[in-house]
Amino acid sequence: MKVSTQLCIAFLLILAPAITVLGQEGYVLPADVSFFEQQAWEDATVEQQLRISEEEDQDDFWEDQKNFEMALKKNNYKDYQVYLYAKCEAYAAHEAQCSDRCAHGSHFVRQAAFYALYRGKVQALSSEVPATDDKIAGVIQKK
Repeated sequence: MKVSTQLCIAFLLILAPAITVLGQEGYVLPADVSFFEQQAWEDATVEQQLRISEEEDQDDFWEDQKNFEMALKKNNYKDYQVYLYAKCEAYAAHEAQCSDRCAHGSHFVRQAAFYALYRGKVQALSSEVPATDDKIAGVIQKK
């Protein structure tokens, strides 16, 4: 129970500033995006702008984010897929405009590589695997 409480608190702490940050990055999402698509973009924006000087605090932040994603995967795999693909898109959009001024840490770079790899796999499968659920079909067919 303690872990889920900590995740909820971390989730809320990330969500509140992310709403403001989303507008600062210039990403405008359509009105019909799902909660998990929007959350993925907001989380990615926070991660892209994250500046934490203490290594231990960075480790804690990224561990909390990993725990959130793993809990979502365990509790609702379809929403996890939607979240993950939207996060891949957000990271790809940032990569297109990223430069040395961003000064991302090693955790971010590692996550960016993971999301790029996942995005490539989904795109490769999009023509091979018929989706059985509308939400997943939307994830697989997005480009």
